[in-house]
Parts: sequence; structure tokens; C-alpha cells
Amino acid sequence: MRAVIDTNVFVYGVMGSTDLSLKLACQKILRAVQENRVIPVVNGWMLEEYIRVTSVRAFSQHSKFARYMNLFAEKAVVFKHTNKSICDWDPRWIYDPDDKIFVECAIDGNVPFVISHDYSLKRFIDWNLSQGHNEAVATVEECGIRFLSPEGFADHVLD
Repeated sequence: MRAVIDTNVFVYGVMGSTDLSLKLACQKILRAVQENRVIPVVNGWMLEEYIRVTSVRAFSQHSKFARYMNLFAEKAVVFKHTNKSICDWDPRWIYDPDDKIFVECAIDGNVPFVISHDYSLKRFIDWNLSQGHNEAVATVEECGIRFLSPEGFADHVLD
């Protein structure tokens, strides 16, 4: 199955986390990529984000870094952002504008899952519903996209 995997899932899977359930879920997702059960889908903006985040010295010197970067490079499907998405959505409705790259990639690639530990994507749904912007949520849901935490994806989709 194809999924857009936020940079933070990659980081927690490689570097770990003080939250054991988060660390284990992210590692389970990376193993699923390695076993070809999950195919990461990325776009150019996401590749730039991965490079920017993983170029931090502490991360790039981590022993698992090269192995997982090569894994993603080998397994990922890359989509070029075309501005001709399969559905219209308004990026102003997203809580954190930097996270729109993950939504755009999922829409452009017709990808059913966005996996992220970033609560701004969850707040995208919650805030829009609370503000009465049901069309923003409906539009993304009509695209068939589900936003899941690493734990939610690992526990409910991979199992």
C-alpha cells in the first residue's frame, strides 16, 4: 500500500523517541517499507524537506541514517507536483503551511494515507470542522486521504 510518510516518522524511526510507543510504531513503519508492505510516496518538496532535516549533523552521523536514506531512495515513488490535483483544496485551511507538501503529495499521487506525528495535520481536520469549514475536510476526504498517527497506522493498518 502507498503512503505519504512525514519526515518526523522517518526521524523517530531512525533516531528513536522518549515515547516508546511512538518509536516502536515508526520503526514498524520503516520495517514495512523495507518488506515492501508500504511504498513511500514523495514529491520534490518532500525530498527537499527530508534532505534539510536529515542534514543535521547529529542525524547524519547516526549509524542507521545511510541505510534508511538508501531504503527510501530505492522504494519511494516520486510524483511531480503539477498544480492539477485530482481534487481542489484550499491550502490556507491547513494549520501549518509547511505541512501542505504532504497533503499535496497525497492528492497528486492519489495516496490513501498520510502518516504523521505532527498534530498540525490533525488540527487541520479538527479546526476546519470547528470553524464550519466542512467543505475543506470533505474535499480532502473525498480524495480518499486519511491522516493517521504512526501508532494509528501501525496498529490499525499494518496489523
